[in-house]
Amino acid sequence: MTGEYFSWLSHDDLYFPTKIAEQISEIAKDGTIDIVYCNFEFIDAQKKLISKYENTYLFEKNLLYNCIF
Repeated sequence: MTGEYFSWLSHDDLYFPTKIAEQISEIAKDGTIDIVYCNFEFIDAQKKLISKYENTYLFEKNLLYNCIF
């Protein structure tokens, strides 16, 4: 892959229409941001909401890298 940014979308996932624009906007606000994550929703095969995950916690860089890698 090439480019300035990377976004992961699994085969069974959907993005909200403004997801990428909102995340790029957050990156642009603060030049120290390396990774952006967001809230998400679990839906069934008919796109009916099952549950939501909402988090406002900001990880410190070293902790987030340890979780990912």
